[in-house]
Amino acid sequence: MKKTKIEWCDYSWNPIKGLCPMNCKTPDGKEYCYARKIYKRFNPYPALLEDNRLDLNFLELEKPIKLHPHKKPKDWPLRIFICSTIELFHPSIPKWWRDEIFKIIRILNCFTFIILTKLPQNIDRLMPDNVWLGTSITWGERRDIYLKRRKDPKIKFISFEPLFWMSREMAVDIIDEKISWVIIGRLTGFGRKYNPLKEYVEQIVKAAKELNIPIFMKDNLRPIMGDNLIQEWPKEAR
Repeated sequence: MKKTKIEWCDYSWNPIKGLCPMNCKTPDGKEYCYARKIYKRFNPYPALLEDNRLDLNFLELEKPIKLHPHKKPKDWPLRIFICSTIELFHPSIPKWWRDEIFKIIRILNCFTFIILTKLPQNIDRLMPDNVWLGTSITWGERRDIYLKRRKDPKIKFISFEPLFWMSREMAVDIIDEKISWVIIGRLTGFGRKYNPLKEYVEQIVKAAKELNIPIFMKDNLRPIMGDNLIQEWPKEAR
């Protein structure tokens, strides 16, 4: 577990190692997964550089426990992003691996754990109260439907990152009163080729504002939106 540059969380925690089996691609089919690039470039786990070779790292699994929940050092993590480099609910992830991860989440109930999935239909359990649960939508996928059907957790959010496309009608359909938070960001590392139009961002912002839903625009939107980025947190944030 380590501090992260992701603006909407304090730490990232990745006990599952290996190439993410989702292998996300742009609308024109170009692979853009930053986690897979890191593995291939820096070779952190040579034995896991093949697809379908995943591992639950027990040393990494234990790291959050070492954070004493009754003390508050300067870097006390308020928000921990779980599995930022892998899809936690992919079929190739054994259920017992998730069981071990959720044991830690429940033990450390003074911390907020953030889960972002592209497979909300595969979620196999109720979320503890200290979990924020989100799904990614990049160019009109309707994963939000599976998220909204859930009565848990208290905070459900949509991440429009990387945002490739969004119509006004789609933004209105996706963002409703069942959503607690909206994140928007662009694809970095590819120049301007895949930048969303400013109007796409504005459509999402307008739909969220009409329902008084907090919005977090990532810093990487500055080239498109300027310096006046909205960076709000869920209303029930701990």
